[in-house]
Amino acid sequence: MDRRQFIKNTGICACALCAGCNVFAQSSKQQEDDFIYRHKSDLPKKISIDACTICQLKCPQCWRVTEPTLFDLGYLKFDDFKNFIDKYDIEKVELSNKGEIFLNPELSEIIKYAHEKDIAYSAANGVNGNYLTDDMAELLVKTQCRELTFSIDGATNDVYKIYRVGGNLDKVLENLKKVLFYKNKYSSQYPFVSYKFIVFGHNEHEIPLAKELAKKLGVPILFNTNYAPWYSPVKNKKFVEEQTGLHFDDMTDQYISDWVSGKSNWFPCKTLWDDPVINFDGKFLGCCLGTNRKNFGNLNIFKQGYLKVMNNKNIRYAKKMLKYDYPPKDEIPCTNCDMDIYNRLKKYNQEIFKG
Repeated sequence: MDRRQFIKNTGICACALCAGCNVFAQSSKQQEDDFIYRHKSDLPKKISIDACTICQLKCPQCWRVTEPTLFDLGYLKFDDFKNFIDKYDIEKVELSNKGEIFLNPELSEIIKYAHEKDIAYSAANGVNGNYLTDDMAELLVKTQCRELTFSIDGATNDVYKIYRVGGNLDKVLENLKKVLFYKNKYSSQYPFVSYKFIVFGHNEHEIPLAKELAKKLGVPILFNTNYAPWYSPVKNKKFVEEQTGLHFDDMTDQYISDWVSGKSNWFPCKTLWDDPVINFDGKFLGCCLGTNRKNFGNLNIFKQGYLKVMNNKNIRYAKKMLKYDYPPKDEIPCTNCDMDIYNRLKKYNQEIFKG
């Protein structure tokens, strides 16, 4: 992919050196207008609202174990969800982010209402799947949950529980099969169920076995890079790449590579435009890396409204940083991104323009 195609596809970090590209040779006012929503009908139609930040597992690199103050603990209330949905033209909602959605006692009401309002909802980011009742498994199918990703980092319980501390693989597989049973019972194409395997040094030897297990279950397997490469790093990189296609042991590099190559149509920074991330209580996080300490200020879509929040000056400036190479500011969370995506993507673009 050449540099212009990359910019066209991403719309992110278009380096200022590209003076000849008319798409980005805009006045400050035109650039400012790019990021102002005039009417609520112009707002993103897809949004991520965390259904629950509570989780029963104790994964070693999870924020609950390493930095428990990064997020507030709680769950999305049905009344908040309904009030929001009733006010805005939302078409898609992602419900999974920092916790286990099935621990939300009001989840049944939420997904029933989403279905009633013809909203495509999903839990594509992942569920640990250790707790899933028959009734909920059936309801996921009846309400047409679009995607349901089970996070299963192993093929045997002994290996699985090294990272998913407190979990039980047999129980997870039993719950996954419940969903497949109801899909078959109702001849439903939804939800699209997948098996997500984060690759670590302690589980890489089980990759072939996991692939066989996924095949036996009849679900696709997705391999992800560990976002904390210092924890249980991959030992045999060649083997992992041959088996999974992952060629980086750093998630940021893998994200950028997959995005630029066209392998993935999702990129964390794009959520500011297409799929803003909201905490269960309405707090605006921006992307999946937003936290209590790194966010866009005291913004809350439930209290201040979606339109007002999305037109906030800090959000608009972050977009200018990402798209037009505006200088970074400390108050903008992208400047000090935990995964350093902004700085590395900027460097990548600069290297492109040198070529």
